Amino acid sequence: PGFERARDTPDPRLATEDEMKSVTQLFVLVAMLASASAASSIISAGTGRSAYTTTDTTAAVTAAMKVSTDINAIKTLLGATTVDFSAIRTSYDANLKTLADADRTGEPIWDAFKAHFGDSSTFITEYFYLANTGTAAGFKHLESRKEMSEKTLVDMLVMHGVISLLYRGQAGSDKALWDQGAAMFIGADGNQNATTYGRAQKRGGDFGTLDATSGEANANTAIIAALNAGKTAANAAAMLVQYNLVVAQYKVIYAQATLRYANKMDMALAKNLVFYDYQAEGQAFWRVLVPWVKEANALSAALLDDMFNTVKIPHAANNYNYCAAKTALENALPSVTAADWGTYAEVTGTGSWTGTTIVCTTPAVPTGLAGIITNAGTYTPTSHVGASLSYSGAVRATQGGITDLTSAATHERLYNLFVNTGLKGIADVDRTGEPDFDKFAAYFGSKTWMSDQFAKTTGSAPSWTATLGAPSARAEIQSKTVQDNIAVMAVLSNLYKASTEDDATLRHSHWDNGAATYMGTTGNLNTVYDRAEKRGGNFGTIQAGSNPAHCVVNKIIVDALKMGQGKAKSAMVTQLNIIREQIKVIYAQSTLRYAAIVAQDLAKDRSYDEHLGEGMIFYHVIAPWVSETDAAGHKLVNDFFHITSGFPPENFNYWSYCAVKRVLENFLGADLRAQLGTLESVDGNRGTIDSWCNQNTVAPPTALPMITTLAGSYTPASDVGSSMAFSDAVRAVLTVLTDTPATPATTIDTTYETTGIKGAADMDRSGEPVWDLYKSSFLGTTSGTWVSDLVKIATTGTAAGFTNGAARAEVIQKSIMDGAAVQLILSDLHNGHQGTTAAHRVFWDRGAAKYLGSVVNGRSSSLYSRANARGRNFGTLDASSNEAKVNHAVIAALTAGSKATTVAARRAEEQKIHTQIKVLYSQAILRYAWIIDRNISAGEEYIEHHAEGFAFWRVIAPLVAPDANDATYIEGIYNPARTPIGSDHYCIIKSVLDKQLLPAADMGTLEDSEDEDCTGKTVPADAAAYLRSTAAVSGAGLASTWAFVSVVSFALTMIMM
Repeated sequence: PGFERARDTPDPRLATEDEMKSVTQLFVLVAMLASASAASSIISAGTGRSAYTTTDTTAAVTAAMKVSTDINAIKTLLGATTVDFSAIRTSYDANLKTLADADRTGEPIWDAFKAHFGDSSTFITEYFYLANTGTAAGFKHLESRKEMSEKTLVDMLVMHGVISLLYRGQAGSDKALWDQGAAMFIGADGNQNATTYGRAQKRGGDFGTLDATSGEANANTAIIAALNAGKTAANAAAMLVQYNLVVAQYKVIYAQATLRYANKMDMALAKNLVFYDYQAEGQAFWRVLVPWVKEANALSAALLDDMFNTVKIPHAANNYNYCAAKTALENALPSVTAADWGTYAEVTGTGSWTGTTIVCTTPAVPTGLAGIITNAGTYTPTSHVGASLSYSGAVRATQGGITDLTSAATHERLYNLFVNTGLKGIADVDRTGEPDFDKFAAYFGSKTWMSDQFAKTTGSAPSWTATLGAPSARAEIQSKTVQDNIAVMAVLSNLYKASTEDDATLRHSHWDNGAATYMGTTGNLNTVYDRAEKRGGNFGTIQAGSNPAHCVVNKIIVDALKMGQGKAKSAMVTQLNIIREQIKVIYAQSTLRYAAIVAQDLAKDRSYDEHLGEGMIFYHVIAPWVSETDAAGHKLVNDFFHITSGFPPENFNYWSYCAVKRVLENFLGADLRAQLGTLESVDGNRGTIDSWCNQNTVAPPTALPMITTLAGSYTPASDVGSSMAFSDAVRAVLTVLTDTPATPATTIDTTYETTGIKGAADMDRSGEPVWDLYKSSFLGTTSGTWVSDLVKIATTGTAAGFTNGAARAEVIQKSIMDGAAVQLILSDLHNGHQGTTAAHRVFWDRGAAKYLGSVVNGRSSSLYSRANARGRNFGTLDASSNEAKVNHAVIAALTAGSKATTVAARRAEEQKIHTQIKVLYSQAILRYAWIIDRNISAGEEYIEHHAEGFAFWRVIAPLVAPDANDATYIEGIYNPARTPIGSDHYCIIKSVLDKQLLPAADMGTLEDSEDEDCTGKTVPADAAAYLRSTAAVSGAGLASTWAFVSVVSFALTMIMM
């Protein structure tokens, strides 16, 4: 790529074949007319192009023109399928070496070049031989050697030949030498592609400086005009003026050539293509210009020397090489005007990328040589690191194109930014052999995992349809991929290369570039350094007494970078290990912070997509390391943040934060764990989240390797400790619940929310049959938050029937421990039986974990515990385990369902669990009807038990009410705002529940009720009329009118279909 040679089709910027024939005919005619005496001849590159008229036709002119023929012969050899470098050298030695090595001492330009290239008068041949031999560092790539060889001859050799002839011609007013210089500049017929004239034509095409009519480069027109004017000049002084004009145009031509290949390096690196030949071409062109630039601006020359140093691997970001070269050349060559330069139009970016798209910022040439300043310290590189400093600018430019308003057009624009700023190229560098890269590539299953993931957020041509995450999640993934994931790998790669490099200069360059990528440009924004500062603020790990303030991690990393700078490999290895460990701290903090934020999102039942995406992409920075040391812990964290897992994240009692914290603390180990710090309170947490985690009573449970109970064990496929933590969340609420809660009980409201129960209970589960049924039944409204509605009425404590503290406490407890739990369990099991994939299994496992609960206080806050209590009341404990038969049946169904290989089989097990839940709460409803009857008969206080019965009834009312009349009756007699009448509640409710035809053996018999005679005790024919006639119902209480529909009588049957 980039090799410029003779083509089968003519270059439109050069003369056509017909034009060449015309020139040949012209020379023949001129020669015939001048046969016996000296006469003029005309040299031109074609019809309509500028022409030079010689003063004679001596052999010297012919020899000067022959240089282009000899060079073209070598170009042909260079373009062969198999390049014969031996034949090339032979041809060079025979035909061109004498010209290259000619002693031109005393000629100012020659002396300047000779001095620059080691005071050697054979610098042209020496460089050509290096390229020809191909054994020296920087001269080993075949395509590079070809480019170096060609440009040395066509450009360096020809330029010095032309300028020497013109200089000597003007110095002695020797028109013959001037003619020879013009002849060498234009070249022999058909060989302009081996001359300066041909090079200028190509650059004129690239920069838009071709004449619209003749197609000739402005530089060529100007040079030939100066040649003609110099030839006819009256004296040496006048010729010198024209000579200087020619030299000025040479600077234009090779400034354009140098700039072109700076851009080609940017674009090759941006697309992760081979860059060697472009760097080599740029170097060969730059050599033609370097002494002039160095004389005017030594810093610019040093920058370009480094850019085109073929021994080094170049860096590129945000079009740095193009912008830096442009600024350097403009600074050093002020005589080159904007008109001379033209506008570079041959930008080879992606999409609608043009020369005008490249916006070179000010300052455009960051080198870092004056020091990279941060609040944590100043790092002063000894190498040019401008391209690595510009990484942060590339991040900033790309992040500027990120938007939640996605469309094919915005996706395409963003992806093109990702490519054209160089970030994709940096992401896709094959770093095989570097330990960190190999580990990450193996983990993600691709060497281009970072750009692969970015591409999923934008899609690709022609549709540009994203395939990863919601828009808000995609935006965060895009932003953190470029600022964090790619940057971290680039930093570690540079530092690793340094620590394994024997050459001291290259070693220091790699290390300096790693430091520059980490720190970035002024302000250190859009960098890993910036990320560390943000996390230090979040976790309270700002360096004590630091002024200006900076975090501990950055202080350690900057110190390590400075300690490793310029040192031996072993010292660099030590410092690299320190830096890698600190990077782990940064992204452990980042992962942990978003675990907490997602927990808050879930607690408030708000969208979590954005924060889940952020957490996922931050975790990706450290995931392969975590996976290597703790496979189970890694799976827990990865599952929580996996935005394409097929199941939503879950959090109760800060489990997502506390469990992730436990994994990351184990990953970091004792030495680094303390550096995590303490996460600031976010979004109204009770105290700090860390203090919540550190209470032993709410340690994050784990479901692995199995959940064990006396009624049997359940083995989940993954750690669903988040669901086990539901019972811990319930317990946390009950801990702050008293029999006389404050009015309003804001502490309970807060705990109910922050532990995640409220958010889960309020989640819209439209389309799930049970949820839809409940929503259509409760409160005579279409409220989807009926559990929280009831909790709020009870915590507020002002509605009729809800002013008694003990009664309110019972409604709160049963609504949360039972009402919310049943909804969530049935939802999980419903989603779990929709298929048999791994994602469906997670839902099923979650339902099991919520039912069984954690082992804290013997599962006292779980449905498992509730079932045992009712089993004791109804004589339905298993004889062997002394645990409820309900629990045995549920665990058996859960286990069978987990192993089911068909949807039908798993659905059958779900039906069994539904039945057992109906048994459990039918027992609870009956028990409190019995107790209320006893209270009323004995003249005892009944309000607390009345509220308990009401709360239990609400747990399963839509599932068990046979018809609207029955439902109206039970709702009415349990309504806390209504005074119950009589002592037949047990018998009448039993008559309703008996219609479910639940197995008698499962239901058992309530203790002390064996002799109760319920004959003829049934629901009145018109329950509503009965309730109106027996007691008033306060309008301030709970609404009693239920929107039951006729199909409720088969609620369970319909739900299971």
